[in-house]
Amino acid sequence: MKAKWVVFFIYILLLLSWLPKHFYISGDTEALVKSIVVMDNCISTTSNKTLLNCPNMVHFPIFQHLTGFLLLKAGVATAHLSLALAYLNLLSFLLILFIFYKAVQKLSLFWLALVGLITGPTLWYAAASFNEMTAALVLVLLVFAIYRRWSSFPLLLVTIAACLTKEFNFIFILFYSFLLFFLIEPKDQKPKRVFLIAGGALIGFMINSFFNYTRYGSFQNISLLAPELKVPSIPQALSFFGAQWMAPNGGILWGWFALVLLLFVLVLKNWRSGIVLFLL
Repeated sequence: MKAKWVVFFIYILLLLSWLPKHFYISGDTEALVKSIVVMDNCISTTSNKTLLNCPNMVHFPIFQHLTGFLLLKAGVATAHLSLALAYLNLLSFLLILFIFYKAVQKLSLFWLALVGLITGPTLWYAAASFNEMTAALVLVLLVFAIYRRWSSFPLLLVTIAACLTKEFNFIFILFYSFLLFFLIEPKDQKPKRVFLIAGGALIGFMINSFFNYTRYGSFQNISLLAPELKVPSIPQALSFFGAQWMAPNGGILWGWFALVLLLFVLVLKNWRSGIVLFLL
C-alpha cells in the first residue's frame, strides 16, 4: 500500500510540474474572457446595475461567466484571465481525485478510478483553459453530496450550481440523482430528497433562463437558435447527437468521464445496487 501512495504522489508532482507548461488556451476561452469583460463593464456602467441591453455577450452558460467574473473581481488582470482559468481547471482535477478518495478510500476501487482518470481524456481537460473541468468538479461534488447524504441546504446549493454548468444539464442531473437515490437512500428519506433535487434543478433552470433574458431579452438562448445553426435533416441530427456523446475527446460521455466513473465506483460498493444498475 505504501508503494502505491509513493507512486501516486510522484505522479501528482509530475503532473503539477508538467501540465502548466502545456496549458491549452482555446479560442472559446478568449471569446469567454471578452464576454466577461463586457459583462463587467455593463454592470459597472449601467445605472440599474444589470445586464439588460448589454450587447456582445457570447452564448456560454452563466457558470462559465461567473467563474471568470469572480476571478476578475478577485484581482486577476484581464490579460491573465485565460491562464487563471487553466490553473483553476488543474486545481479542479486534483480536487476530483480527492473526492474520489474520500468516496472510496476503504476500497481498492480508488486505484481503479485513478487509472481511469489519468489515462482518459479527462486529463486533457485538466490542461485546457475553458473550464469544463471546473464544471465536472461541481457535478462530481453533487454525486458525492448525495452519496454522503449531505444536509438539505448544502445539497440544494450544489444542485443549483451543477445545473448552471450547462443550460440543459438539469435533465442529466435529475436522471443520475434519482438513480442514486433509488440505489442508496433509505425509503423514508427518498420523497424529501427527490423533491429537494427537483427544486434545485428548477431554480437552476430559472437562473439560466433569466441570464438569457438579461443578455438577449428572451428566456431562450437565441444565439443558438439562428437559422444557419439548424440541422436540415433528422439523420444528420442523429449523427450530430451521436458525435456529441461519443466523440473521443469532446463527447459528453467521455468529457464527463469523472462523473460516470464516480457513479460506477459508488454503485459497486453495494453488489445489489450494481445488479439493479446493470438491469437498468
